[in-house]
Amino acid sequence: MAISGSQALLNAHPGSDIDLFIITKPNRIWLARSLVSMYFQILGQRRHGQHIAERFCLNHYLAEDTEITNDRNLYTAVEYASLLPVLGEDTLQRFWQQNFWIGEFLPRAVYEANGIFFDFQFSLMQRILEKFLDYTLAA
Repeated sequence: MAISGSQALLNAHPGSDIDLFIITKPNRIWLARSLVSMYFQILGQRRHGQHIAERFCLNHYLAEDTEITNDRNLYTAVEYASLLPVLGEDTLQRFWQQNFWIGEFLPRAVYEANGIFFDFQFSLMQRILEKFLDYTLAA
């Protein structure tokens, strides 16, 4: 997960939302989208209607094995080059490696490991659930 958009570009204003960029395991986008949306909705922090300022916009999901083949342009290159990792910095680094075309639009752009916001470790229960989902969704 990374922060994108105006917050990542350091161009936010008091009425800005917080755009999240979420990379999921293959075949998990809809599950992740449902759970993340439900989580932020329950917290009352999901952007909707006129409720925008300081709320989360959950608008960009990709599977971790995705290489961007469409929309290779300066806008998306800047969007991806400015991502600020929140969780899963290694996943974001692999995303950069798979999408080397970003350097064609931004030759001086390099992925820098700035450290993540949270020192987060997944629980044993989460790792067991991941193995279960890997087995059941892959079959």
